[in-house]
Order: sequence, then C-alpha cells, then structure tokens
Amino acid sequence: MNVFLVNLVAAQFLQIIFITLAELFVTVYLHYKRGDQLNF
Repeated sequence: MNVFLVNLVAAQFLQIIFITLAELFVTVYLHYKRGDQLNF
C-alpha cells in the first residue's frame, strides 16, 4: 500500500473527526447560550 495514500486517508479521517467535534461543540454552545435543557 502506498504511503501517500495512507496519509491521505488519515488526513480525511482526522478532518471528519474535527468537523464532527466542531458541530457538536457549536450545538452544545448554542443550547447552553439559550439556556435550554440538553436533551440528546
């Protein structure tokens, strides 16, 4: 397997994780800012 391909897949995987955490953080922040109860 190519090293460049492995790095590319790892970069995409980390990007997906980063975007997911960012969206979760924004959602929790907006709920906390409005004073709503956190219901998942």
